[in-house]
Amino acid sequence: MKKGENSEPFFTSIYLKGEPENKNVSGSVTEDRLINRCKDNDWAAQKELYNKYAPKMMGVCLKYLKNRETAEDALQEGFMTVFTKIGTFRHQGSFEGWMRRIFVNISCDYLRKGKNLVVFENLEDSAPFTDNELNALEKLERDELMEAISELPDHYRAVLTLRAIEGYTFEEIAVMLKTRTAACKSTYYRARHLFGDLLRSKHLI
Repeated sequence: MKKGENSEPFFTSIYLKGEPENKNVSGSVTEDRLINRCKDNDWAAQKELYNKYAPKMMGVCLKYLKNRETAEDALQEGFMTVFTKIGTFRHQGSFEGWMRRIFVNISCDYLRKGKNLVVFENLEDSAPFTDNELNALEKLERDELMEAISELPDHYRAVLTLRAIEGYTFEEIAVMLKTRTAACKSTYYRARHLFGDLLRSKHLI
């Protein structure tokens, strides 16, 4: 299939979009009860929910924010938002996915507030990886890839992570970053090239 803006993110299949869905019915019921208790402002339930999801959500924040202290601020703000908006969760999808979007949005807000996010326009796209490099890329460990992505400048790391890892569309990313869809596409394509150069410099592909 010809690569282009309508193709799937270039290494989405390598990344896991969250943990595998829990098929345990009793576990699902237990979580539903925990969520309902949080909706009733049960402090003990809120603490339990925080302890359960804080490590994963911190990982989400660190994908976008290199500074750990800033990521911790985003984590706290994210949970305040979760507990404020938890009444709007209708149990019709993944609760973790619902939470994750909140933390992604807040992390992007912190990037904008820090004026570290620059989105470029009018950059032409060309395939940044050869077929052999793509094969090597698929064999890399997730930690190796994430470490390499973390070395990219903030603006490239944010757009690359949103598109290639989280799987958001360019239109959704533009809304999150309050910019133009065309600018997001150009920044993403440029980020892919830089990411490829970085992997080659580390002899990972």
